[in-house]
Amino acid sequence: MVAIDLPYDKRTITAQIDDENYAGKLVSQAATYHNKLSEQETVEKSLDNPPVSPDYYLKTAFSDAIMTVLYARDEDYQRQRQAQGLKKTEWEMTKKQRQHQTRNRHEDGGMHL
Repeated sequence: MVAIDLPYDKRTITAQIDDENYAGKLVSQAATYHNKLSEQETVEKSLDNPPVSPDYYLKTAFSDAIMTVLYARDEDYQRQRQAQGLKKTEWEMTKKQRQHQTRNRHEDGGMHL
């Protein structure tokens, strides 16, 4: 038997677990974690990779899959998908241009385009 102390409210409860049912003890190392990235790098990385919930992912992936199956041969649907891709590409290009403009200022105060 393995005895494990579990925090419960303001006290501790001891749980007795058979050896055959005890797989091991998981210990958090959050207190000793050291981030290798700077604070600025951590924020930029998190903004580049926003969290997506499983619910959102399933809804969008499932919806896209159904629409593809139902309307794969429909030319209007194909054109809409191409237009969406074009808008996304234009948005990414504009975003990169703004980043370039704000990060690469010349000594004379002008911006290089």
